[in-house]
Amino acid sequence: MNDAVIRYGDDPVGTMASLDPRAPAENYRDCFVRDFVSAGFVMLLEGRSDVVRTFLSLILRLRGQQEELEGQQVAPGVLPASFRVITLDDGSQELLADFGDRAIGRVAPVDSMMWWTIMLRAYVRMTGDT
Repeated sequence: MNDAVIRYGDDPVGTMASLDPRAPAENYRDCFVRDFVSAGFVMLLEGRSDVVRTFLSLILRLRGQQEELEGQQVAPGVLPASFRVITLDDGSQELLADFGDRAIGRVAPVDSMMWWTIMLRAYVRMTGDT
C-alpha cells in the first residue's frame, strides 16, 4: 500500500486507485474518495491517522474546484470523486479535483459524501479528534 501513497509536498494525502501501468483509464492513478476509505481504515489501524486527517481536510478544500455551469449554482455539499497531484514544469505542485468529468462513464460523484462521512466517523472514533 505504501507504493500507492500520493504526496502533496511532503504530506501523504491519499492512495492511487491502481498501480497497474495497464489500468483501463488514466484516472486510475488518481485518489478516489470511495477507494481511499478501505486504505484509510488500514492506515487508522496502523496508527497513521495523520494521512487520514490530511485526506479528509483536503477533500473539503477541493469542493471549491467544481465548475459552475452558466445559470446554475454549485451545491455546497458536492465532493469530488477523485483528485490528482500535478507536478508543474517549475517543480511546484497543484491539486486537480474531478467531479466525474474524467470518469470512464462520466458519472457524478454522488457517493463521495457518504464515503467521506464514513471515513470521518472512523477517524473521530479512532483518534478522539474533533
